[in-house]
Amino acid sequence: MEKELYDIKMESMKDEEYISKFLELLRYVPYYKEEKAKIQRFTSVLLMRFKERIEFNEPRSLEEAIRNLKHFYEQSKRRSKTKPGWKDNARKKGKYYNLLILSICGSLKIEQDRAEHI
Repeated sequence: MEKELYDIKMESMKDEEYISKFLELLRYVPYYKEEKAKIQRFTSVLLMRFKERIEFNEPRSLEEAIRNLKHFYEQSKRRSKTKPGWKDNARKKGKYYNLLILSICGSLKIEQDRAEHI
């Protein structure tokens, strides 16, 4: 079981899966008594976007680190649902860019016409 604790990775697991697997394996490793060591082991294999945010908050207990992971995981799920894909963004930017160019060219044409009539 100790080896499994060191081999566990969050990678494609959901937050709840990782948390329950980690806590289950932690029961079989008796020398993890200090909270700081548990927190370090818990965060060491998280995805970088979660790991950095949790470490920045400096949790004082494993429970706090777990709450943070759940919170950040939910945030990332909500963000991915509302955020359009990169293809949609590229199309929109292209559309607005083309409109901007047309409006600039149109303004230049109007200015040019005014200059010719003066």
